[in-house]
Amino acid sequence: KEFFEGKYDDGTSFKLTELENLKDLNGSSWKDLQKDSDYAQALENSTIRTAVVKGWKNDAVLYEIFFRLNSGSVKLSPMELRMALYRGPFLRKIIKWTEQLNEVHSLLRLRRPDKRMADVELTARHLAFARRNIVYRGNLKQFLDDYCKFENANYDERELDKRLRNFLEAISAARKVFGEKSVCRKWLPREKRFDGRFNRALFDVIIGSFANEAFREWALNDGNAVVESFINVCEDSPDFVSSVESTTKSIGATNSRFRIWYERIFDLTNIPIEMPNIANADGH
Repeated sequence: KEFFEGKYDDGTSFKLTELENLKDLNGSSWKDLQKDSDYAQALENSTIRTAVVKGWKNDAVLYEIFFRLNSGSVKLSPMELRMALYRGPFLRKIIKWTEQLNEVHSLLRLRRPDKRMADVELTARHLAFARRNIVYRGNLKQFLDDYCKFENANYDERELDKRLRNFLEAISAARKVFGEKSVCRKWLPREKRFDGRFNRALFDVIIGSFANEAFREWALNDGNAVVESFINVCEDSPDFVSSVESTTKSIGATNSRFRIWYERIFDLTNIPIEMPNIANADGH
């Protein structure tokens, strides 16, 4: 629909890109294709099969249908499903924002925007924990679904741009303090080194803390103390280690890793950092 209209919902022009077979059509709009009657006629006469689902009680039904439809090929990632189910200005903005390489891609060691939207989901994940409008109740998928729906309904582009700039500044500062190969990676006490694998649970708390401007400035002036404090918490806090290694998405684990790391920061700097909106152990 957007292609035939010649523009996306946000008003930007819609042209074909990254075609692998019909490369000569890259950069073409529908108006351009209409000049070639063969392509235009083929598109206009194509059959589009549509199934209308009615009477579903909750979003889990739609996810189940999507998973089943994609079981014969590459399954859609949770973020791809989310984009299909909760389309709106917020997700369109994040997707367009991640089309340009930035600190998020460097953090994930990506040379190009991720086709499976890992960069989009990581961005939404950080914004969701930082925003506090939605309570985290131990179900990350539901948490991000609810957050995306909330942002679509309360879209404020100027405010979102501000939060995205702060997000990039947080990543940039964290990479400078920890080093590109160590940031958001586990410390391995026995081997006395950082793990090479990116850890999303650590991403939550490390980038969450660097999103605080006061702490970010402090850390850039005394990065060694921050790294040393992180190594210490990995070596002397079994609860923290457990919260980033095993059941990382539970309410208890999520609360523990934020609380323990933010308390260490306060002990080190006397700078308080606000906790995300996480439910109590009983889910309330």
